[in-house]
Amino acid sequence: GQFGGRAEIWKPLAFTDDQMKARFSRSFWIVGRLAPGTSAAQAQAEIETINAQMRREHSDNYAQDNSFGGDVLLLQDLTVAGMRPALLILLAGLIALAAAIPYLLIRFGLPIPAPLAAIIAVAAFAGSLYWPGRFFLFHYLLDDWIFAGELVHKSRAGLDPRIDRFARELVERARDRSYDEVVVSGHSLGGALMMEIVDRALKLDPTLGKNGPVLWLMSTGSSLLKIALHPKAEWIRLATGRVADAPYVNWVEYQAIVDVISFYKTDPVVEMGLPDRERPIVQQVKIRRMLEPATYKRFWGNFFRLHRQFGMGNELRYFYDYFQICCGPAPLARRVEQRDRLCEAFAEDGSYRGAEAPAKTARAAGKGN
Repeated sequence: GQFGGRAEIWKPLAFTDDQMKARFSRSFWIVGRLAPGTSAAQAQAEIETINAQMRREHSDNYAQDNSFGGDVLLLQDLTVAGMRPALLILLAGLIALAAAIPYLLIRFGLPIPAPLAAIIAVAAFAGSLYWPGRFFLFHYLLDDWIFAGELVHKSRAGLDPRIDRFARELVERARDRSYDEVVVSGHSLGGALMMEIVDRALKLDPTLGKNGPVLWLMSTGSSLLKIALHPKAEWIRLATGRVADAPYVNWVEYQAIVDVISFYKTDPVVEMGLPDRERPIVQQVKIRRMLEPATYKRFWGNFFRLHRQFGMGNELRYFYDYFQICCGPAPLARRVEQRDRLCEAFAEDGSYRGAEAPAKTARAAGKGN
């Protein structure tokens, strides 16, 4: 846990020489007490003064756009603040049921005491969470909302160290010439996390994607804009701009009209108010062409299942095929360029008979549709 709840032993903190040089690292949370009479705002002001001094003294290690720094967070807010909106919605639903049930019973000639009405309301509310709440995945929605709020405010416990580890791993893989290509896939909220991961990888290696296999970012059913359009999410707008400007990082985004959870026919970079970089390459796909008609009919109206199809297996041949992209013989650049024509590269028995893959390019051009 963030505060050592699972720790079995504590030991003094010691840094290696490499860790001392890694001024970009965000791997540590510090728990402490404010001095008597000191507010969180005053402590934050002192932190920002220290940050400014570090940027001046180590300009090569820190971006000058305030994207790196420290935040003072109250422990109570850090542990429960993300749940407040969800709890308020639940409370509003409970109050509405408590008010509606006595009224309906009276209308049907069954007046009941107020305490009994309250008990019935609580029971009805709990039942609605199970069914139809279970069918509509209310618990998932609340978890998603809480995580999205924590991501916007960068208050998710333990997330920063994981992003740092992912960024270091990406840099290592992007330099390994034993791979044909490296594809970083971000689905749903993963599309937002992907921007931060790649941005940190670029800080570790500004030439990311140049000295190794072709590097592609692939966002599917992306919720990047759900985070980036929040007024407090300037950090991810800046990160996305830097990623879109990276000369050796290719980026494609797949969207589907039946995926109501994502943002259809949008260029996320432009929608953030950033200059048009002609990236990502935005391509629309048809989920009905991935599945047998009977399967698609069964899934119709199940928005979560259709949303997740981006990361699940196809039943029919189609240029978008998640497992073919991850494990198949055709490079992603060719899929992006040829779209439906790519299916002609596979024989009836599934063997790959395609032409030579496109040459490695630093930037894939065009938006597609």
